[in-house]
Amino acid sequence: MMEGFLEGFHRLVEQHRSGEPLLLLFDCDGTLAPFAATPELARVPAGTLWVLDELKRIDRVSVGVISMRSLQDLQRLVPLYKVILAGSGGLELDFHGKTSLSSEAAEAALRIEPILGPLSMALQGQSGAWLEEKRLGFTVHYRGTLPELHEALIRRIEGLLVAHGGSLSVFRGAFCIEALAAPGWDKGRGIGRILGRLRFSCPNILYAGDGESDASAMGVVAALGGLTVSVGPSAPRKASVHLHDPAELVEVLRFLHKGLRTGPGSPLGA
Repeated sequence: MMEGFLEGFHRLVEQHRSGEPLLLLFDCDGTLAPFAATPELARVPAGTLWVLDELKRIDRVSVGVISMRSLQDLQRLVPLYKVILAGSGGLELDFHGKTSLSSEAAEAALRIEPILGPLSMALQGQSGAWLEEKRLGFTVHYRGTLPELHEALIRRIEGLLVAHGGSLSVFRGAFCIEALAAPGWDKGRGIGRILGRLRFSCPNILYAGDGESDASAMGVVAALGGLTVSVGPSAPRKASVHLHDPAELVEVLRFLHKGLRTGPGSPLGA
């Protein structure tokens, strides 16, 4: 395995062995779950759920998933006990069964409603493109349209969003444009909400993500001295470790699980 990978994971394991807590955070689609033709068809593979469940059973290890999906959808995809779930980029939080909504999302419906009609009209006649409405935002998908039409459609959608001023936080995803109904909100702030709920301060952190909306989260984790992992070709390039796809991430997590379960003084993965 690559040198940067080994160095970063050795550090996480050794710090955990010395008694420090470890927080493992992941994006969902494109990171834990392979992309599907439509969002409702996506699934986190059973093997991935198994290793996440095993990791959070280790003493002083916390596991969380932060996604642009709604919290309800995320609970369906990751039905694991005591795994922290942060939906809508962290605006919605399920912390060990206790759910909460960020104060920044209080006026979400008022911000979303005016733009939904114009967006729906802009997508009429666009075969392979559709609008996914969510509790605290929406996503415009265009993965089914012809590649040569993508840029024109993106310009049209982003033009509509700009017309609504600073009422939304907007991100480009894999063949989609995602929006949250909280201006200035991003996954980095979502991680802040998670850290505020933990019983320990400044744990060692790993964050893995695959797209533009993960850049802010990686920035927060890097500033805290954590390990950032990019998954796939569209992930932020400033990450510490780069992986090809969710399948390779699962292998990495199995490697990490084995190292965390190994007794002190033993080589990682022995």
